[in-house]
Amino acid sequence: MRSSAALLASIELRHLRYVEAAARHGSFRKAAEALSLQQSNLSRRIRELEERLGSRLFERSSAGVQLTPVGQEFLSGVRRILQELANIVEAARARCRLDSQSN
Repeated sequence: MRSSAALLASIELRHLRYVEAAARHGSFRKAAEALSLQQSNLSRRIRELEERLGSRLFERSSAGVQLTPVGQEFLSGVRRILQELANIVEAARARCRLDSQSN
């Protein structure tokens, strides 16, 4: 089992974006299209993430994908992280605008 620090270091922002898109679209194919990726790449990255976590995030079927209970909890955290990142980026942009106006 990986340590928490090693696990955190192995998770990339794109993994979080892929999980969020797959959950939102209910399909790896539709999520991949929305992200301009090949479905196989998105599916592989999510599978790698699941292996690192030691738990399945999605139940897969011919009708699409559905979050497992672990996946639902993970997605809740992912959405908080992505929103916080958006807030950080917007704050930095606003600060840059203020700084450029004062020069």
